[in-house]
Amino acid sequence: MRPLTVVDDLPERKNARDFMETVTDLAWMPSADAVVEQGAFEDAVPDALQADLNIFGRAPGPDFEFVRSMVDATRSSCPFVADSGEESALA
Repeated sequence: MRPLTVVDDLPERKNARDFMETVTDLAWMPSADAVVEQGAFEDAVPDALQADLNIFGRAPGPDFEFVRSMVDATRSSCPFVADSGEESALA
């Protein structure tokens, strides 16, 4: 498993790395290889290693253009998930 997040600027990389380590520890994924990239998310996805399944978080409201672009970019199955806003996975 390889969780991926993308940050806008270099100073945020450490915060993102720390967050990803926290998430993988709490989710009991000790062998997960978390990746933190810098730049635009849409640019990072096509360069990521190929996977059979890519799970994407999504913003409120459907954005079908984004959904189609991610499926095209990854050439894989892509479920899109959203947080209810009522519970925290980190709690």
